[in-house]
Amino acid sequence: MNCFEFRRHSLSDPDTMDNEWLHHMKSCTGCTEFYSDIKNFDNKLFAAMKIDVPENLQSRLLLQQSFTPESKRSATTYYALAASLLVFITAVFMTVWQHDNHDLNELVIAYVEGVNVSNSGNSQIQYTDVDQILQPLGIRLDSEFGPIQAARPCYIRGKAAAHLVLPGAERSIDVLYMPSENIEQRIQIIAHDKKLILIPCPKGSLAIVGTSGEELATVERRLHLAANWL
Repeated sequence: MNCFEFRRHSLSDPDTMDNEWLHHMKSCTGCTEFYSDIKNFDNKLFAAMKIDVPENLQSRLLLQQSFTPESKRSATTYYALAASLLVFITAVFMTVWQHDNHDLNELVIAYVEGVNVSNSGNSQIQYTDVDQILQPLGIRLDSEFGPIQAARPCYIRGKAAAHLVLPGAERSIDVLYMPSENIEQRIQIIAHDKKLILIPCPKGSLAIVGTSGEELATVERRLHLAANWL
């Protein structure tokens, strides 16, 4: 089980005791913190729902409604329900967004590991095929960039992105262009026996993922020289 599968499973079933899920949580600090925060949020929500209601609240509400015109009462009830729903949705969204924004690097690695594209040898696709994938997202690569083994559309957090596969010295190198993922500065990490570089772009960001022995900085320089923003 990778990080992406762990987090999706945690959100759908926070009380799971699946063996693969437990094994991943013990071995991944980031996912352990993610699950801990989900449980804390659930506990706070459960505690809020257990607040004691005054015994005479129903009578007081019925009395107030009896003096309120029907049209005004309906509007008031509607806005109260809408406001409550908005507060709840905002709280859930902010909790998930904070984790997603903080853990973009883990999400990218989990995606690459989940796709598990095998090395395609010396095969190479045409740059016209690459353009069909990249240009709708606002970027184009000059052919001087070098050979590309595969290009496909993908989705990161439900937003359109593009996935390129390049030949590497050891194994294939993955490049993700994510126009909806904005970052403030360049990030380079090594995690799960992978090396990752996240690069801020005029439109979103680029991620380069490879094994620890790959020269990803060379790919980064080639990207800077070959990228044209549309």
